[in-house]
Amino acid sequence: MSDELLEPSAVPGSAPALWNPQAAALWSLLFSPVFGAWLHALNWRALGDPARQRRSARWMLVGLAIGVFYVVVQLTWRDELIAGRVSSATGFAYLLAWYLGPGLEQVRLVRARHGNAYVRRAWGRVLLIAVGVSLAYFVLAGVVGLLAGVAGG
Repeated sequence: MSDELLEPSAVPGSAPALWNPQAAALWSLLFSPVFGAWLHALNWRALGDPARQRRSARWMLVGLAIGVFYVVVQLTWRDELIAGRVSSATGFAYLLAWYLGPGLEQVRLVRARHGNAYVRRAWGRVLLIAVGVSLAYFVLAGVVGLLAGVAGG
């Protein structure tokens, strides 16, 4: 990952360069709150708030654990309908908890503190990363599922 994605870039005395926190939350509908929490963590870093940066990083880790949970549930639960519903409910609860908690907190703070007067970071590279990570996850989950199917009978 390039340093450009990680380094805060702000001119002293001005608002830092940020990814739009509301847009990050909306992209999380497609890429999961892991994506939004990652960008929010980078925003907190740029805003000079290491405690909230760490909290966002923890939300990312929870999301990654939920991704593993999805695969385990699909592989181990005999009733596919219930497994699908449990996975969907877990993902929806995680999305809702993240957005209504720390996600919305950053949206409101940036809006109150900076309004629209901040430099917006470009989306191209981070969206490309999100697409790549999503594809890798689906391929890995598919391979694990195929291997489990072959091993199971």
